[in-house]
Amino acid sequence: VVQSSVENLVGNTRAHTASIQQGFLSGGSVTLQFRDNYLNENSPTDLLNPSNATSLTLSAQHNLLRGFGVAVNARTITVSRMNVTGSELSFKLQVINLAARALNSYYQLSSSFDDLKAKQTTAEVADTFVANVKRQIDLGTVAPPELVSAQSQAVTSRQAVVDAEASLRQQELQLKNLISRNGVADPALNAARIVPVDKVAMPSKDDLPSIDEMVKQARANRADLASARLSLEESQISLLGTRNNVLPTLTAFGAASTAGLAGVARTVRSSSGSVSTPDPYFVGGLGDALGQTFRRNFPTERIGAFYQGAFRNRQAQADQAIDELSLRQSQLTAQKDVNQVEVDVRNYVIQLEQARARYEAAVKKTALQQELFDAEQKKYSLGTSTPYNVIQQQRDLVVAQSAEKTALVSYSTARISLDRTLGRTLEANGVTIAEATAGKVSR
Repeated sequence: VVQSSVENLVGNTRAHTASIQQGFLSGGSVTLQFRDNYLNENSPTDLLNPSNATSLTLSAQHNLLRGFGVAVNARTITVSRMNVTGSELSFKLQVINLAARALNSYYQLSSSFDDLKAKQTTAEVADTFVANVKRQIDLGTVAPPELVSAQSQAVTSRQAVVDAEASLRQQELQLKNLISRNGVADPALNAARIVPVDKVAMPSKDDLPSIDEMVKQARANRADLASARLSLEESQISLLGTRNNVLPTLTAFGAASTAGLAGVARTVRSSSGSVSTPDPYFVGGLGDALGQTFRRNFPTERIGAFYQGAFRNRQAQADQAIDELSLRQSQLTAQKDVNQVEVDVRNYVIQLEQARARYEAAVKKTALQQELFDAEQKKYSLGTSTPYNVIQQQRDLVVAQSAEKTALVSYSTARISLDRTLGRTLEANGVTIAEATAGKVSR
């Protein structure tokens, strides 16, 4: 309610407005507006006082150049939906990376566990050999200086055990941090020891599909490639808006309105003595004004167009050129990543084959070195060899065993890398995104 006073005029004005608007992704909008103006004043010249003036207006407008089209106007919504998919792909990529790191850490731990056992066995053999040398010295078949070499080898073997245990504990800490949310901050987990159950094993054969099939599988399943394709699509959609801004503005509009007026009749006398009365059609209340409005007794219609354009819109053209250049660079980078897939697949297949060959050779060398060590011990027990020769054969055996473990870990690392390149790390290890999202496994 607005109270106003001009000289001796006092008026009471009320304005009620209600409107509803609907926009369209094509670039237009429709608005329906209702308005009621109530006026009550002490003016002696008003034929209707108080009075209600109502109006109902339906208007529409639509962009025909800039801002025209569903693709242009819905690009923000489209990109937002794509961002949701992008976040899911990013999460999946993090899970894959974490799974690959955990697998490599586990198999290294398993290899170190076996290596520790081998070094413990070597240390026991070295201690036994020291005892044998002492007996030989007592019998007078071996010179006393030979005991120093045997004891040196025993000390070296025990030091190797200590180093292997330290390496094993460090790898346990690393694996605990990977498989647990709290890591070693959890006292129970910190005190626990990890005993590998699944050992690193070399399958009899790899049963790999052809290179072409693996490349096709990698390009279809890789989360990073899917994320790159999604980013490229987002850039293309965003470019639609930049291109559209180069166009001038052309808007078509139209409106249809209807009005009504009603009020309390007043008799007005002029200074000359004439008497004026209102038209009976306008005498009434708000209901009469609404009836006139909805019967369209006083319609008004209009239609038109608005045009605005910049002469040689250099700023918009420059923005478009920059975005198109950036898009081309993104396309080249994405294509380079796609082409790199085949190179990665071939490299990891070669690494897998090399790791298998190294492991098979290391196994044979370990077996032969074990035979040489056993033979040298027999020769020593028969008095045809020296402690130095036995110690040398034992060192060579330890080196061969270590090389065998290293080759086996290299094979598992190459296999994990190949699965990661093919985009099948989660499937190959029974990991699901649903469990990763929940942070719990069902088994």
